[in-house]
Amino acid sequence: MAMPLSHRSVSANVPGVRSLAIVLRACPPPSFHFFKRWGMHDFHTSKWTRLNPSAKTKRTLLGRSCIDKPTIDMVSVSRYGGNTRRETLATAFRLYRSMDQSERAREAGQEALRAIQFTDFSVDEAEEEDLAVDFACLYLNACVLFGVAPTQEMMSQLLSWLPKSLYSSFHWECVLCALAVYLRPSEKTATAAATAAAFVCMIRGAEVGTVPGSLSRDGKTLLLIVINRAIDVLLRANGRAEDRHHLLEVQLQTMELLCPTTPTSTAPSPTSSREERLTLVDTICWRYAAGVSLPIAAKLVPLLQVKTHAGLEELSVSQCARLFCALCIALATQDSSGTEWTLERHSHVLDPIVRHLDERVRVHSVDEVVILLVGLQANRMARTRYKKLPSALLDHLREQQQQQRSRQNQETDQVPTSLKSDDSLLALSHVLSQLAMDAEDALADAAETFLTDSVL
Repeated sequence: MAMPLSHRSVSANVPGVRSLAIVLRACPPPSFHFFKRWGMHDFHTSKWTRLNPSAKTKRTLLGRSCIDKPTIDMVSVSRYGGNTRRETLATAFRLYRSMDQSERAREAGQEALRAIQFTDFSVDEAEEEDLAVDFACLYLNACVLFGVAPTQEMMSQLLSWLPKSLYSSFHWECVLCALAVYLRPSEKTATAAATAAAFVCMIRGAEVGTVPGSLSRDGKTLLLIVINRAIDVLLRANGRAEDRHHLLEVQLQTMELLCPTTPTSTAPSPTSSREERLTLVDTICWRYAAGVSLPIAAKLVPLLQVKTHAGLEELSVSQCARLFCALCIALATQDSSGTEWTLERHSHVLDPIVRHLDERVRVHSVDEVVILLVGLQANRMARTRYKKLPSALLDHLREQQQQQRSRQNQETDQVPTSLKSDDSLLALSHVLSQLAMDAEDALADAAETFLTDSVL
């Protein structure tokens, strides 16, 4: 197991940490198709698998051991009749999702949501618990569909009750999918902070080994997405350090479980999906922004490396920039023996991405430039090797600024606000200032020149 966070903490003054958090917050969220498997489910019929408690080790005629059906297929059919509020919400959800997207149907759904009380999730008999959990997942999905955030009290009560009641990875995934929406950067900080705190309590309340151990690969990926957003919220709201540290520990465990294991003839190593890789990339960046190191970097680099031009073509410029930054951070981390990655290893991993990005200098946004510069700042070897790309990016931004000034015909005394009028530009100014002071090299000179030209 990894050492405690206190032994792995990065200095709070790590250059680029603040800038990276600002621009990561503005990055596009994962595409919707990744969530629709859970987000639009009405829980009338749910199918999942669970461990078979009666499964026993058996022996064949030749004495070999075998397991008799370790998992069993489960199906639940939720009929909400008998509880008026449950039935009304389920009907409104199905109607709006499948048949009628009118404002009237939307308002009916919102009204049904506001009528729900926490007692509607209670169960009187053990066999009804499946129904209550299905309805809780339906309620959270309906809140997303109708744009009605649960009250802080309701969210706290739900997330305190659910950990002991969620009986499958599928239902965990449904809850995590909804939480990913409630923790978006666009949500109000106070509301998101309360949700993040409730989420931490939920993770702590889960049975030992359930999170992340019993989750599917999709469930682990969703868990990382929610943890990343919760860490962002806690950083912005100055949340409790204990909550943040607990999330970072669960995050590290989840990342390690997603790393490929040594394949065997009977259990080949699973293939990582595109969403998995991009989520791991963002997770590495958020760990760096949170000021903690990455003790499993050696396991992650082969998983994230993209060797072919076709593979890079599938990624957007923003995703390529974050991939470069994450790999720079991972390669800058010493392995368990204390030795550093060689320059040859750096070039083998990073050269294809740099060539790909160098061809797209003209389409980089300010956020992407900041992410690339933070990656170079985090990795001394990359900073020494790659000089053309950052200089070209800064030249491009300088041209954009000059064109903007020319169009707006700004006066000289108004120009200094150009680097302070936007969070992204403020992050750029901060990281360039750090680059100019960190060392005496071509990148430091380019950063200082850019800042001077922008202020004059």
